[in-house]
Amino acid sequence: MFKRFTWLTCAVLLCALLISLPAGQVAVASEPAVARIGDKTYPTLAAAVDAVPKDTPTTITLLADTTGSGVRVGKRTIEEDGKDKDIDWPMNIMFDLAGHTYTVVNPTVGSTGTETNAFQLLKGSTVTFKNGKITSSVAKILIQNYCNLTLENVVLDGTNLADTTPYTLSLNNGKVNITGNTSILAKK
Repeated sequence: MFKRFTWLTCAVLLCALLISLPAGQVAVASEPAVARIGDKTYPTLAAAVDAVPKDTPTTITLLADTTGSGVRVGKRTIEEDGKDKDIDWPMNIMFDLAGHTYTVVNPTVGSTGTETNAFQLLKGSTVTFKNGKITSSVAKILIQNYCNLTLENVVLDGTNLADTTPYTLSLNNGKVNITGNTSILAKK
């Protein structure tokens, strides 16, 4: 009787383990979503930007306080003849930070040899940041802007930027609208 009970107990435990194993693997393998476009979620803000169609108004919503790489808007890298090539890809993006903070860490973005920006917003695009905060301690420029840009109820916190002469917001081209309760904080 004891042998039967032990064997049955082991069989039940083994079945329970096998049934629960796939669920455990899914939980470990999947990355938490940090941004969404419509109903689709993305593991990084940069991945969400990579999914934005050309010249189509798109809202990317941040889902939590997030740390991530720099983000480039307005170009795509494609492979052509076995080499990477940048092509113009004008975007119309609203970054709804939804009350959260996006903290930029390495790698930062920018032109070849000067990848020091948290955000590089290129000519031909239209970008809005609203309802949250952007900061970094590794970027030298928080936002390098060449596009039409709107800042609405957002904090650009450049107080911890790298370098001795950092820029919180560099304006090179396009129109800039600053509305609502927007703050642009520079390093002292």
